[in-house]
Amino acid sequence: MSSLMSGELQATCSALGYSDGDKYFTEPDCTYALKDLIRYLKHDDENHTVRRELGTMKIMVTDLLPLFKNYWEDKTLLDIVLRLLVNLTNPALVLYEDIPIDRILRNHYLEIVHHLQCYKQAFQEEKIFNILTNKLGHLFELDWEHRQEEDRLIIERILILVRNVLHIPPNPQEEKRTDNDASVHDNVLWALHKSGMENILLYVANSKDESNFCVHVIEIISLMFREQNASQLAKSGEARTERDKQKDIDELANLRNRESSEKRGKLMKFNNQRHSRFGGTFTVKNLKSISDNELICHSPLVEAASLSFGQNKSITKRPRNRALAQETDIFRTSTLHIRLFLKEFCTTFLNTAYNSIMNVVKDNLVRQKVEEHDETYYMWTMRFFMEFNRVHNFQVDLVSETVSLQTFHFIQTEIDKNLEMIRVEDKKKTALWAKRLHYSVKAYAELINTLVAMGTVKSSQVRNSLRVLKGNIFYLTEYRELPLLLLHNYNELVMPKSYLTDVIELTHAFLKLLQEFSKGSSHLIVKDKTKKKKLEKRRPRIKPIKEIATPSLDIDYFFIFTYDSAPEVITPDLESKWENIANDVSAAVQGHLPLADDVQPFDAASDRSMENQWSVFADTMRKIQFSLRESNISVAVALFRAAREIWPEDCAFGTSDIQPEEEFLALREIFFAPLPEDGIKY
Repeated sequence: MSSLMSGELQATCSALGYSDGDKYFTEPDCTYALKDLIRYLKHDDENHTVRRELGTMKIMVTDLLPLFKNYWEDKTLLDIVLRLLVNLTNPALVLYEDIPIDRILRNHYLEIVHHLQCYKQAFQEEKIFNILTNKLGHLFELDWEHRQEEDRLIIERILILVRNVLHIPPNPQEEKRTDNDASVHDNVLWALHKSGMENILLYVANSKDESNFCVHVIEIISLMFREQNASQLAKSGEARTERDKQKDIDELANLRNRESSEKRGKLMKFNNQRHSRFGGTFTVKNLKSISDNELICHSPLVEAASLSFGQNKSITKRPRNRALAQETDIFRTSTLHIRLFLKEFCTTFLNTAYNSIMNVVKDNLVRQKVEEHDETYYMWTMRFFMEFNRVHNFQVDLVSETVSLQTFHFIQTEIDKNLEMIRVEDKKKTALWAKRLHYSVKAYAELINTLVAMGTVKSSQVRNSLRVLKGNIFYLTEYRELPLLLLHNYNELVMPKSYLTDVIELTHAFLKLLQEFSKGSSHLIVKDKTKKKKLEKRRPRIKPIKEIATPSLDIDYFFIFTYDSAPEVITPDLESKWENIANDVSAAVQGHLPLADDVQPFDAASDRSMENQWSVFADTMRKIQFSLRESNISVAVALFRAAREIWPEDCAFGTSDIQPEEEFLALREIFFAPLPEDGIKY
């Protein structure tokens, strides 16, 4: 930065005010100086020189926060200070869009991150969150008729400021905090708790009138629990078992042994300066070398198994551009009072606000009313709270909003999108897409684990819902082959080992669920990807007198579907009926069950003429479905084959060379198809 610009910044900061130790006093030109700082940041260069200079001057600690604490009742001054606080606490990734590789830009990036970590330490004060909570509470008490646009902007800026502060990454090397010790992030959470802001967050999450701020609340909640383990948090405050205690003791012993071995290795490295060959030469009995003599070894061996021929081989170094992906998530155990407060918040959030806020956020994501990549917060929140509910006190109704087939489809779509972006996107951004993919995989794995837990519930309603979900998941190819797809697309260069661990656990849970589902019935109907047969275009022919040609039937109009796209309506009752008749249907199509005789789709003695092909076609479909649902299998199969002989050209009832498996699937499609009722009893 030039000396002229640096002097101008210092003069502007000096015009803000001064502090006597207890109170901060503003200068007459304080408002104009704040606006000048906003203008400087707006026209900052690509190296973010002004931002780095303001961080070096510690303007956040010396001027802005004292201004905020002493003059928060001044609405004009509060609005300008909030704008400046939000601007200065913006995440470094938002400024650079990606971690820079260039050495100079990387140093600038790390400098901004260091300044943000200093800002987070300043927000440990409880008074700051008290002011923010009081201001939010006062604004939320206003009705929509009395709430101005300026009030809405202040609410949004306060929520974004809290989100930015919680988003600042920790610095374990500087904090040097162990588990069960309070870190800077824990102190910020405790200040937030003491101010009562979590009650404001719960109110916004559960209020239909404040749905515009639900996405900000989801971001804040996910950042509050960023360092927590859901399973461990659910067990906080409970008596520890002997197994857990022994596990901690073994882990501590392993760490001590590793540290001792490292110290011993360093000591031997510096004390033993002589070459290893001066220690003597030994021969190994009963082991011949390539010259038929006894093998020579230059170091003493305690066991023959410790003999190695690769000690002198050079280790192949991995190039920097082929380095393995590193873990980015940090998990630690906070102090007990922090964990108990977070556990209570999770319980209250699940009981009062989870289903409502997840519904609103999902609707905003589908309608694209949010910023790009905000679905990662949705995935993280779903995974964390569903895991907490499963471990703490499993109740399906608390997470019913996300236990649905629509949620499976949404996550599967996100996984496919992330995998595609990893393949086609620039290599510099593949790590970000891999991280988003990891969030989606964790959410999908937790959905599968929730289905496994639902199998242990004795409620008949829960079991019926579980059976319907299983039937749809295992029927569709996209869901059935997803674990295999994730394993095939694993790339150690962009995906960490924790991702592979989660995929393997997901596959294990999926196979376990499939095994339990297969035990219930001997037939497992799956959907295969087949190509539709294109109907040949027939040449129009001249209709003779008193003769009406068979119309070209619209298959979709009569709810007659091909085997790879059927809008089925699978209810628990229909699913149960189909499981009961599946064996008989399979035996009938394979010829092991006698079929009914004298079955005709068209009755010549009825008042309906054969000329009304549309009505006869629909009535035949309804007859087949009625016979199947009344367990009259022989009549249904015979009627299905007789209809194929009458309408062979439309392939609605299959082709002449249809296989038994395809005929079985076609009858299943008719059984579940939502055919219209016409009031006729068969």
